[in-house]
Amino acid sequence: SRSPKVADLVDQARRVADEGGREIVLTGVNVGDFGKGSGETFFDLIRALDKVEGISRYRISSIEPNLLTPEIISWVARESRAFMPHFHIPLQSGSDEVLSLMRRRYGTGLFARRIEAVRRELPDAFIGVDVIAGARGETPERWRDALRFIESLPVTRLHVFPYSERPGTLALSLDECVVDVHERHVRVAKPQAEGLHGGVGRQGGRRALGSPYASGCADARVHAQLSARRGSVRAGNGQHRNPRPPCRTASHRT
Repeated sequence: SRSPKVADLVDQARRVADEGGREIVLTGVNVGDFGKGSGETFFDLIRALDKVEGISRYRISSIEPNLLTPEIISWVARESRAFMPHFHIPLQSGSDEVLSLMRRRYGTGLFARRIEAVRRELPDAFIGVDVIAGARGETPERWRDALRFIESLPVTRLHVFPYSERPGTLALSLDECVVDVHERHVRVAKPQAEGLHGGVGRQGGRRALGSPYASGCADARVHAQLSARRGSVRAGNGQHRNPRPPCRTASHRT
């Protein structure tokens, strides 16, 4: 992977401020891995950006739970001048078995601990969560497990979208069942029907939707990292036919 230097991004933020910008959203691929191999860290970056005069608000666009450290959460809550209590954290699946198939670097236990840490430090924080419905290997039993886990999370908003296979990805090599396309869309609608999708979570973040924390307007997007895509199962556009059995039973286990 490759990342810009902290000093270069600080200079970019200063230029934004000089041009009248007041809010910056940090974006990138695996943004929490910023600086990997360079001696700099994502924590170094956000602390440096926080000192840039003229920028009144920063938001982190997306960060994986294993890279959203307790140290970062505590700093945003207790020390940061300008970083908003706004966290977009990809879950992708509430089933540990499916997360393993996706080669994610975290499980549901770690994810729940990160959400709990945010709520403890910042009770009114906005927490957005991505979920992929109908991934390869997501049997009905695993999907039910995922729903139960998602229902337990005190998050603000869910972004649920259907899994779609792409040629050339590692997902196609998995010896796992394939969820019917129609069923994928049914699973997308399920959280919405139960009041979990596209709305305020049951236990927290209720002020966030009406607050500056949830603002969708930014003056600039600073690309904190550019990195090679790692081998993981991802949602995408297009369909790819593969003669695996449909996901109808619990017989396909990892």
